[in-house]
Amino acid sequence: NVTSSNSNGMRTTTQQQPLHYCRSKSDSTHQAINHHSHHNYPSSYYANNDNFNQQHNQQHSQQQQQHSQQQQSLLVQQREEEYALQVMQQRETELRDINRQMHAVNEIYKDLGEVVEQQQDQIDEVEDKFAGAADATRRGLEQIDKAKVKSERKGWRNRGKSDEEEK
Repeated sequence: NVTSSNSNGMRTTTQQQPLHYCRSKSDSTHQAINHHSHHNYPSSYYANNDNFNQQHNQQHSQQQQQHSQQQQSLLVQQREEEYALQVMQQRETELRDINRQMHAVNEIYKDLGEVVEQQQDQIDEVEDKFAGAADATRRGLEQIDKAKVKSERKGWRNRGKSDEEEK
């Protein structure tokens, strides 16, 4: 688009037709061919235009590279996030497994505690019976000793009588 001022001072915009470039057979200069008219421009015009096209192409190439780099960066970031999510999910699963195992160990300790308590009751009962048996044995021995002493006294008396009777 080309903006220009007319004789009344008003600005007008006209649409410029695309330019096509060709080389003349007789001349090595470029000529721009407009759809409406043919103009002969100096070679500096074409050099500037070529320079513009090169700059435009370089800018476009740089933009494409930046866009490609951004896409690659986003893909890398997305992969890193997916990996981090997988790691977190794996750790969560492992923590749940550890939690289940800890509950199982806790139940084992509770059961073991109950068994020990039951066995302790049985052990206490056996100890009480042993203590009772020991006490009964001690009393029995005392009774045997008393009986022995009594028997010996009677035996001495009876022997003494028997000895006297024999005489």
